[in-house]
Amino acid sequence: MNVRINGEENWTVASVVVSAEEWQRKTARKGTPAEFLLASPRRGADLELERVSDAPRDLDL
Repeated sequence: MNVRINGEENWTVASVVVSAEEWQRKTARKGTPAEFLLASPRRGADLELERVSDAPRDLDL
């Protein structure tokens, strides 16, 4: 079900209501984070990454 709000010119979908079963099916994790990274099309690309070596800032506690 779409919940709509009245915009200036057109109705706009503000939210969508779905069943709990459908939400679980759509949001179920498929594999591990490691499997996700290993399946990347950029895996093995020669990326040159640099780390920022800034010192931590002083905090007054």
